Amino acid sequence: IAIIDTGVDWSHPDLGPNMWQNPDEVAGNGIDDDGNGWIDDRYGWDCATNDNDPRPGVYLEGGIDVGFHGSHCAGIAAAATDNAVGVAGAGWDCRLMALKVVGTGSPFSVAAVTMAFNYAIAEQADVISMSFGGTFSDFGFMQALVDDASAAGIVCVAAAGNNNTSAMMYPAAL
Repeated sequence: IAIIDTGVDWSHPDLGPNMWQNPDEVAGNGIDDDGNGWIDDRYGWDCATNDNDPRPGVYLEGGIDVGFHGSHCAGIAAAATDNAVGVAGAGWDCRLMALKVVGTGSPFSVAAVTMAFNYAIAEQADVISMSFGGTFSDFGFMQALVDDASAAGIVCVAAAGNNNTSAMMYPAAL
């Protein structure tokens, strides 16, 4: 499950055991061992800053740290089960790929989301999870990304929103 969000804390005891790891990459050696274009991409990629550390940072919005959001969503999807720690995720035996698209204190960009989709497709994710969106239709750029992922056999899942409205929510409306 590729979690496209604010990052995923792979050191968390409920997430670490279920983190996807790039099997052909040797972490920390400064070499693109698998030739996929991303150096030392062991757990995914930070598409916001184009580096190999997709862990969340403190991201304050309205005085609240929302940087944890990606880790929270990852936990709902596939937190480790039967370990007497925290919670149990809905998807047992699933692996979590971290794709950070929000930099500390900055919103996601078209370029970051595009890079995240390209990474998920290249690394053969089964599911892309997007827990972001809005009622505005300028998410239309994502239609081609969703189409490419779907053509690669990837199921795309997007948030429908928390606003109790009948307005179309994007990218879920795609």
